Amino acid sequence: GYDQLRFSGTFDGQGHSIANLNCPYVRYGIGMFGQIMGATIRRVTLINPRVEYGWLSVGTLVGQQVEGTVEACSAQGGSVLGGVFVGGLIGRCCNGTVSRCYSTCTVVGRGAEEDIGGLLGKGERCNVNNCYAGGNVSGLRFVGGLIGRTTNAGSVTQCYAFGRVTCPQDPWIPPDAGGLIGIVDRTLVTGCFWDTLT
Repeated sequence: GYDQLRFSGTFDGQGHSIANLNCPYVRYGIGMFGQIMGATIRRVTLINPRVEYGWLSVGTLVGQQVEGTVEACSAQGGSVLGGVFVGGLIGRCCNGTVSRCYSTCTVVGRGAEEDIGGLLGKGERCNVNNCYAGGNVSGLRFVGGLIGRTTNAGSVTQCYAFGRVTCPQDPWIPPDAGGLIGIVDRTLVTGCFWDTLT
């Protein structure tokens, strides 16, 4: 799916899995659902999804989430590549909720390489709870094992990450990388941890 087709209903996968989902190049809003607005996505697992490349708002399940809820969803294995707002499950979440989700997808930034996260690339007034990420994550700026960047009065509760985070040192660009979250701005983080050995 992609940005021009905004899903605003309810999708209940009823615990089913989708294997080998392949999302080809789309510049903006790429994932099984390119963009959702006020929607509910629940109980679906993606097995070995592959997102070849997207420039902005890139995830395996959802490219961009505006309001609404994503719950009890996961991405197992696979890979996602993108430029900005890139996550193992969701690229960007604005005013929404992400609950009881996880990703073990490998996440790689390309190009600008900003806001790269194991589960979520960027959260803006987004509430993330009871989630985890275990895939390796690499990018240039705002890179986190779980979330690349969180801003504007969101929350992250009872979450953890254990993937390896790689952020090359550049003397001209502050890395802003973390095992859990790359950068936290006006966001309440409680009951969370990350594996310091990875």
